[in-house]
Amino acid sequence: DLELMASSGASVVHATTVFARRGVALHSYQKYLDAGINVCLGTDTYPMDLVMELRHAAYVCRVVEEDYAAAASRDVFNSVTLNAAKALGRDDIGRLAPGAKADIVTLDFNKIAVGPYIDPVRALVNCGSGRDVDTVDKIRCATFCCRRISSGCRSGRR
Repeated sequence: DLELMASSGASVVHATTVFARRGVALHSYQKYLDAGINVCLGTDTYPMDLVMELRHAAYVCRVVEEDYAAAASRDVFNSVTLNAAKALGRDDIGRLAPGAKADIVTLDFNKIAVGPYIDPVRALVNCGSGRDVDTVDKIRCATFCCRRISSGCRSGRR
């Protein structure tokens, strides 16, 4: 079935928390990714915290697979950015690129819950929370904006 889904170009939306509360898990997020299926994450329950959903998706997958390396942080993060845009058939969202539309979310990682980190995406997935969101800016991403953000400007404005 996974091969058929992958060849059809289907996308799967995984709402980990709402299903985990009922004792159900996707078998498995990693197998779907490995089969080439576009997997997205969603939330369909309270609290609607997509950052928390990242962690739940990673942890539930690792338990299901019995593999600590399953559901890598970058893959889980991509499920709410690039993969979600692909599912919608949009190449103008889900990324910071010249000409792309963007909701840029800045997070405050100077909180005790995050602690020291080397990889900010891994820190977000393993330690972050929706409460860490500092700012959300809606912009049409231009070349100068992408350069500013990649050089460390927190909000994309100076």
